[in-house]
Amino acid sequence: AGGIAAPVLTALKGPVSGKPAHCIDSATYIEMACDSSNCHIFFTTDGTRPKPEQRKVNGREVTFKYRAPFCLKPGKRVVKAVAMHRVTRQLSAVTTRTYHCEDIHGWNETDDCYDDCSVTTDSTAWDSDLEDGLRTRKGASGGGSRRRAWDKDAPPKPAEPSPLDELGIPPDQGFAAVNHSGTQINLYGGGPPGAGTGGGGFGGPAGGLMGWEVRTPNNVNFRGGFAPQVQQQQPQPALPAPDQGVTPQQLNLIAAQLSQRMDETRQSTLQDIRRLVEDKKKQQPPQPPQQPVSADPACLPVSKGDGDFKKQLQHVYAHLLQYARSDGDFQAAVGGPKFGKVISAELDESTDSYLLTVQIGKPGYKKPLSEPKVQPPPKPKQPPAKKAPTPPPPRRRNPTPPPNHKVETEVKQTSNEKADAIKLKAPEEQPPEPVDEAYFQQEEYVQEGTLKPYDSFNANADAEQLRKAMKGLGTNEESIINVLGHRTVSQRQEIVRAFKMKYGKDLKADLDSELSGNFNKICQNLCLGAAEYDAMELRAAMKGLGTDEDCLIEVICTRTQAQVQEVKKIYHNMYNRDLEEDVMSETSGHFKRILVSLLTGARPEGSSFDPVQAKKDAQALQEAGIGKWGTDESKFNEILCGNNNAHLRAVFAEYESLTAKTLEDSLKSEMSGDLLKAMLTLIRCVQNKPAYFAKALQKSMKGLGTDDRTLLRIIISRCEVDMVQIKDAFQKEFGQSLAQWIKDDTSGDYCKILLALIGEN
Repeated sequence: AGGIAAPVLTALKGPVSGKPAHCIDSATYIEMACDSSNCHIFFTTDGTRPKPEQRKVNGREVTFKYRAPFCLKPGKRVVKAVAMHRVTRQLSAVTTRTYHCEDIHGWNETDDCYDDCSVTTDSTAWDSDLEDGLRTRKGASGGGSRRRAWDKDAPPKPAEPSPLDELGIPPDQGFAAVNHSGTQINLYGGGPPGAGTGGGGFGGPAGGLMGWEVRTPNNVNFRGGFAPQVQQQQPQPALPAPDQGVTPQQLNLIAAQLSQRMDETRQSTLQDIRRLVEDKKKQQPPQPPQQPVSADPACLPVSKGDGDFKKQLQHVYAHLLQYARSDGDFQAAVGGPKFGKVISAELDESTDSYLLTVQIGKPGYKKPLSEPKVQPPPKPKQPPAKKAPTPPPPRRRNPTPPPNHKVETEVKQTSNEKADAIKLKAPEEQPPEPVDEAYFQQEEYVQEGTLKPYDSFNANADAEQLRKAMKGLGTNEESIINVLGHRTVSQRQEIVRAFKMKYGKDLKADLDSELSGNFNKICQNLCLGAAEYDAMELRAAMKGLGTDEDCLIEVICTRTQAQVQEVKKIYHNMYNRDLEEDVMSETSGHFKRILVSLLTGARPEGSSFDPVQAKKDAQALQEAGIGKWGTDESKFNEILCGNNNAHLRAVFAEYESLTAKTLEDSLKSEMSGDLLKAMLTLIRCVQNKPAYFAKALQKSMKGLGTDDRTLLRIIISRCEVDMVQIKDAFQKEFGQSLAQWIKDDTSGDYCKILLALIGEN
């Protein structure tokens, strides 16, 4: 269907009796492949989801790009892989494999597995981009040949002749150590072939190096190859065979030779060391004398508190050091600026903690002097000059629709609707200026919110008022209502930031510790942004056992396309999850299809429609519903989710004239359950969105009990958008005001803040 096939992970090893397939060793290669062409494969080994667009986290590469088969470090490894198309950037499903890797080779980080499994091409360097238990070689997918450890049929690599064989030294004697500088120390008694004047092999008599050989009584052979300055050697008498015994003269001769060569080697070594030390001293600049480092004070769990303020401050200093070492962000923030002197310090006590506020001055900042304002002398009155009338600015008109399209100017009220039909904006009306948040862009009908921006807004003053309302014993709920209930969402976000900067505490956490019940819930939700609130509601509707389908329907089916895209982005940032994937995993059938269609954000907008196409779509809906045995839900999904509101209203009118029934009544006889709720929500929002929310509010409060979650969600999300129209529709639908219903169904501070949000004191 045009998707990307999921990657296939294969452990390249033969079956081992008695062990499951996921048990491998550190020499087993993991191979990845994808059936779809023109794709890259990205994977992780720590169990996290691969992110091709964000491969590094905190400067460390977590998501790797697959280039060739690789090995894993010992331990339990969870490998996750995903394929991504090179052009469309479309992702496949995630493939997960868990391996238990046994350590059988003893990995060495300096020279990992330079064995027969290495690549025979020139590019045999390890790929430095892979970390955390991955080993692969560059060029493994190139044109060279490679012998794998799992290939049992491959002929063994012939062993290369060793210089030790020429010397006749058994393989278990001596070793070739590698030091940190990369050079080798030869303990076998010779230099490379051809070194010296003789041009012989390793340790041979003609090798040019001073080799020696001593046999101890237990018949252990020692060979050494010290390389001092080459001197002309005098011929030495040959030593007798071991079975002939050693005379005292021969032992004295051997001791003299050893002493001479050790003195020569020691002299050469000391001269080299002195020369290297002198050269290094010349290269290094003189370093300033180091200041003595004072030891950190002891970090005690609880201070003594015996009245000694110095010990108290040392206790705070010790714990600040410990906290800074564990929190990198705080460490970076404190280590950067240049601090001046302490201007003020204040210690505040709460129920479970102390708040120490320290104000530090900025060096170099000069406070401006306040100068008395001098009133200018009054100017003599002059007759106002006549100004030429300025012409009004030209109005921006909507683009001209195609010849066969019409522009919708009014909405017909349906027969089962008590509230007035929505009022559309005039086509020639100038569109509003674009705003920062998509949640407050005006829609096609006239909108007005009950919550207006506060004129004398001051975020610091409001934060201080909230702090005083919660400080000490008791809580001033009236002060909290006066701030949170009369500020817009953007102003509330500034208050949250000012509160945290001013007092170093989270406003939501303070409210949660001081308030309770539904009043606490609404104050917590008012501290969130509009998109954050919707994302939190969607996550709560799908988290845990069961799913709140009514919440999914209300949020996804009533928001505009721009708002849906904003919610998807915020949802991913808050929970590191994909909203579409979560919706697909929690729903099923045609209900899942209609929600996913709305989440794609491809629904068009505008006020023009094609009357001919509207008649065709109405005929198609009639044939897919009441005109056949059964129901074609896909056709309803295609038409309702693929056209703008103006076109759908024309389709509804044509359908009613064609079948003498409203589309809403036809759907009630054709569908049921969550699919019917989603379809009816779409139709009612297209016809009259304020009337839909008015019915939803009445449903949340009627009968025994109150659906507080739905009541809060609608009032908080619509109080700045179209609450004035919702209140009018509620009054005409149910013959009673929304404020009266809230007073009858709620009480206390919870009722007061709800009334403040809908503009009722």
